[in-house]
Amino acid sequence: MRTLLRAGLTLAVSLVVVMVTELPSLAVNPTPVPVKTDPNVSEYYPAASGSHLAWEQFALGHYNVYAQPRSGGAKVRVNASRRSGCCSSILPGTDSIIYQQFSGSDSDLYL
Repeated sequence: MRTLLRAGLTLAVSLVVVMVTELPSLAVNPTPVPVKTDPNVSEYYPAASGSHLAWEQFALGHYNVYAQPRSGGAKVRVNASRRSGCCSSILPGTDSIIYQQFSGSDSDLYL
């Protein structure tokens, strides 16, 4: 009986040691998962809903806001042509994107 209790106590202490030493490091240092990794452009201001991703992309001297279904598929430019877009954010509980669209000194927010 004592051997069984000692084995149970040893197992319980071992589990506690593992939980105290290993689990916090997993929570603090999760493994990053690449989402957008095009080396030819810079990507900023990521946002996500349950079904879509949105981000700002800088390429060829121009900023654009893009959206893409999380399941894959083609990205879609959100801001108008000949206008820059930035600072995308998905409104909580929706798939609507709020973003800044600008050209020169003219700047407005759009949904």
